[in-house]
Amino acid sequence: MPYVHSHFSEKVAQLTFSVEKFHERFGVNMLEYFQGADFENDGLLNLQQRLPYLIEELGEFANELNQGNYEKAINELVDVAYVVIGTLELHRISELAIAKVIEKNDKKTDETHYKAESGKVLRRE
Repeated sequence: MPYVHSHFSEKVAQLTFSVEKFHERFGVNMLEYFQGADFENDGLLNLQQRLPYLIEELGEFANELNQGNYEKAINELVDVAYVVIGTLELHRISELAIAKVIEKNDKKTDETHYKAESGKVLRRE
C-alpha cells in the first residue's frame, strides 16, 4: 500500500487542538506547575511527573507492536504523540525548542547527512 501524505499536517494540528481542549476541560495548565520562582526546577518536576504517562503509552505501543497488531500499534503511537504534545504544551519554552528542532532538521541535506541501511538519517563524517 503506497504511503498517502494528504491531510497529515491537518490531522496533527487537530490532534494538538484536541490536547489543548483536553487540558482546558480537565484544568491542566502550565500555571498549575509553574507557580514558584524556580522555573527550571518546576519544569523538571513536571517532566518527571509526566514521564510515567509517556512510559505507559510507549509500553502499550510496544505491546501491540510485539503482538503484530499493526493498526492497534499505530493507534497507540498516536497516544504517545498525544502525551508528548500535551507535555510540550505545558512548558512555555517548548515553542522555542520546537523551532530549534525544526530549524536543525530543515538544514539537513544529502550533502550533510545520509540515510543508513537501518533507515536512520546520520551525519556524514
